[in-house]
Amino acid sequence: MSSRTLPLLFINLGGEMLYILDQRLRAQNIPADKAKKVMNDIITTMFNKKFLEELFKPQELYSKKALRTVFDRLAHASIMRLNQASMDKVWMESCHLRSQPGTINFPSIAQTSAKCSV
Repeated sequence: MSSRTLPLLFINLGGEMLYILDQRLRAQNIPADKAKKVMNDIITTMFNKKFLEELFKPQELYSKKALRTVFDRLAHASIMRLNQASMDKVWMESCHLRSQPGTINFPSIAQTSAKCSV
């Protein structure tokens, strides 16, 4: 795999995670000001200048475990807290791990049951 793939993978999975978290915050009727803070905190962390400079240096892909750790920390970069089971669901949805071979699975509110605590 290319030594320049990591940024694309990170931004893609990060966007998936943001979509899922946004849907869960809406579905759980989290007040708009708190939901906005959660999303802004995560986006600000995702696109931190120093982090992106490191991310865009040519390097091998992170292992699945290391990438998961990065996303665990990213999800908790705000006032929101996810328990382990909820983070597992967000991670699986972000990676489309439920998909059957040859299909694309886009998560919906009904499919994504992670519980967000703000």
